[in-house]
Amino acid sequence: HMDPPANIESVAASLWQVGTNQNLLHPDVAPSARLLQKIVINWLAEFFSCDGGHFTSGSTVSNLTAIWAAREVKKIKRVVASKNSHNSVKKAADILGLEFVAVNDISADCSTLDLSDACLVLTAGTTSSGEIEPLERFGSAWVHCDAAWNGPMRLSRKHGMRLDGIEDCDSVVFSCHKWLFQPKGCGVVLWKNSEKAEEKIAYGAGYLATPTVGVGGSQPATVVPLLCTLLAWGQDGVAERIDRGVENARNLARLVSSDSRFELWTGNGGRGEEGV
Repeated sequence: HMDPPANIESVAASLWQVGTNQNLLHPDVAPSARLLQKIVINWLAEFFSCDGGHFTSGSTVSNLTAIWAAREVKKIKRVVASKNSHNSVKKAADILGLEFVAVNDISADCSTLDLSDACLVLTAGTTSSGEIEPLERFGSAWVHCDAAWNGPMRLSRKHGMRLDGIEDCDSVVFSCHKWLFQPKGCGVVLWKNSEKAEEKIAYGAGYLATPTVGVGGSQPATVVPLLCTLLAWGQDGVAERIDRGVENARNLARLVSSDSRFELWTGNGGRGEEGV
């Protein structure tokens, strides 16, 4: 699959994380880890023109969280996505009691639909082929980008422009255990307006000093392995590995195309450069 082995920095940091077993649910028992989480989220958010977000266990939970926020903030009634969207998108719609509409072609079909009551889910890196769908709003009430696979491409100065348009999305998710080389499960959900989104999905209780935001409750310090990776590699180191992955995919595509025994399949109009 598209999940690489975890890098040595994150493996070492994960041992420390598991050993301390901090719970970020409570500020008084994990003040430093919560601060580190905020720092890393804010750094990542800037690449997507977002202003905040939080960690999750992966993009299935992140997609559910984002579509939940869309329902609460914009009162959407439908979720519209391509037939190539991840099954977690339909799953989220079913859980939230929303109609799910699958279209064949984002550009052609959404241009003719009234999406004023819909959350439009655009996929940046389809599961089967890595296709990046057109990142446009199409008049939707809320536009969400499932960038589980290709989201970190935004850190690449060479390929980041492939995700142009993602800066206009109301929410963006990606999996750090994919192209940021982290142990599972580590995902993020980012918001264009985090205050507006998170106030609608926050729940307090008598035993909590601060409300919990999103689906999860107790939360490990998954930020620590990611922070160690970013400190060791820097943006340039992450980008170098992403650029190498794209070049490897291109080389594989050329090999497949040159061999008559195989047919290159890249999904619904995909370019075959992010994945094959």
